Amino acid sequence: MIADNVWLFALFYMLNGIGGVLYIPAQRAQISDCTESAMRTEVFAALHVIEGFGAAVGPIAGLAVYSYHPALLFGFQVCAFSLYWLVVYFRLPETLPSKSQKEILQKEKPVFIQDMLLHHRSVLLLMLFTIPVSLLYAQLETNYRLYLAELFENFLFILASFTVCHALLGIVLQIPLVKWTEKLKMNTVVIISYGCFALSAIGFAFASSPAWLLLTTIVFTAGESVLFNHVQAFVSKIAPSHMRGRYFAFYGLHWDISRTIGPFLGGVVLIRCGGAVLFLSSCAVVAAGGAAQYFAVKKLEKAAE
Repeated sequence: MIADNVWLFALFYMLNGIGGVLYIPAQRAQISDCTESAMRTEVFAALHVIEGFGAAVGPIAGLAVYSYHPALLFGFQVCAFSLYWLVVYFRLPETLPSKSQKEILQKEKPVFIQDMLLHHRSVLLLMLFTIPVSLLYAQLETNYRLYLAELFENFLFILASFTVCHALLGIVLQIPLVKWTEKLKMNTVVIISYGCFALSAIGFAFASSPAWLLLTTIVFTAGESVLFNHVQAFVSKIAPSHMRGRYFAFYGLHWDISRTIGPFLGGVVLIRCGGAVLFLSSCAVVAAGGAAQYFAVKKLEKAAE
């Protein structure tokens, strides 16, 4: 509302990023602390349905308000965040670690980076082998828009349709797919989800018609609906109860890493080799990451038994 120069805009953008880094791991940990282990996957799925609803309705509602008065849009956001803060502060139960847990945490606190990597290697491996998937997301968020301009004359309409369809499919498919896969082992979930991501990468490479793109979007949405809900529940299981926030923060690093390096690397491939090669390469990277994730998860599941 008050950012009238680029430096103020950059400052508020940084504050928004800091807020996200602090909020998301704490939110995931709070959900894990407040729900039974068997219900966590469905709760995460319900949360993603709400996020999908916001992604589908938000741009349309935001455009309507912005057209009327731009500052009003951000005023509504301030009110919404303030209301959310009040509800969380006064209504949510406190799950702060007890004094004994804090003492355990202090004793287990690694001093050196090497010790920290070994101490938390389980979640760091999960994070590392999820990077291929988030690299695919990074291409869809940036370079795919340029590739769409080569495939379709009305690429802006196609891009908007893809965004809306993706959000709507997330709302429709999220909970049914989670319930269908809730009895499966995590390594089986990895095979299904990474397979969907690899197939969708091939689809994005050659989707030259709206029907083909819609089919690709369905496969892609199925993959993310299966993977991310189950893996968040899995992270909550392997994390010590007093370190859930830290483990969710570690796991979430894959988004930041991919969005930092992905657009540049993908842009180089797009310029030199074209969009088809870019997404076929993404398919190969996802397949390799899926194989590594399968063995990592299988080992973690065996250790947990």
